[in-house]
Amino acid sequence: MSVVVGGGTVDVDSADDALHSDGSVTVSDGAVTLATSDDGVHADDTLTVSGGTLAVTGAYEGLEATTIVVSGGDTSLTTSDDGVNAGGGVDGSGAAGPGGTMDGGMGGGMGGRGRPGADASAGTASDTAVTGGTVSADDAVVVQTVTPEATDTATDTATSTATPSVTISGGTLVVDAEGDGLDSNGTLAVTGGVVVVHGPTAPGNGALDSDAALEISGGVLVAADDGGMAQAPGTASTQASVGFSLGGTLPAGSVVHVVASDGTVVASVELAKDASTLVVSTPDLLAGDAYTVYEGGTVTETVGGYGTGGDLTGATQLGTTTASGA
Repeated sequence: MSVVVGGGTVDVDSADDALHSDGSVTVSDGAVTLATSDDGVHADDTLTVSGGTLAVTGAYEGLEATTIVVSGGDTSLTTSDDGVNAGGGVDGSGAAGPGGTMDGGMGGGMGGRGRPGADASAGTASDTAVTGGTVSADDAVVVQTVTPEATDTATDTATSTATPSVTISGGTLVVDAEGDGLDSNGTLAVTGGVVVVHGPTAPGNGALDSDAALEISGGVLVAADDGGMAQAPGTASTQASVGFSLGGTLPAGSVVHVVASDGTVVASVELAKDASTLVVSTPDLLAGDAYTVYEGGTVTETVGGYGTGGDLTGATQLGTTTASGA
């Protein structure tokens, strides 16, 4: 059973998952705008974004599945919990609500209350493909193999044998999350594309949260959060990265630059939220070299506040660290 969006315009505002499949969901083209009290896009198995524009303007979690692959397109997620969550896929696993032990990642948040939209049901119980035209709905687009009345019982007992994973190999992904930005109960890999995460402002979650390997081998990763659960790329990463404490909490709107010892601005980002830590990985970083972080000046934005054309005029030095990685 699958949901496939290969073109056209899809606009959904729903109480339950906006796009849902008990099998797989693929967005390969088109313009998709989703607002929901639950997941923006949910697949029990594999969720793939390979093209088009996907905007989750408000959701509990943005993308949720066992296996999540972003290989193209432009994706933006605004969520009250995790932006991207590879936590087993079955929707009933989230019934514990924010921070519940069944919902993936390391927890945090309030916990103990019902997941938004968990008891709602809407949509069509059949394969769904959108390749053109316009779809606008107040209810979700749903593909499921059980009746709505049986959904809660069936999903509570269902399991997935695949190891949860998030792989980002292309496109752009911008996340604004109050839970974990990128959360995997298994592996998390960035091999290409541009990923910008504006993470939580309260303790208990982090911009990056991987239970197993967190590996960077290509692309650009910029992740900022409050530092309550900071995680950096693992030692197996073949692309260098730097992690900075920002010397306290910088307010939203602050511009932060990562600068090489020769004065080259490697990366700049305008913070969308208050933040006290910053992790950056780009192909321009060299393992073993020293890099300094500055606050102030300006940036010519390219993706989600990130850019490479930063201007240090009036900026203040905050600290220096050495890039790690192979």
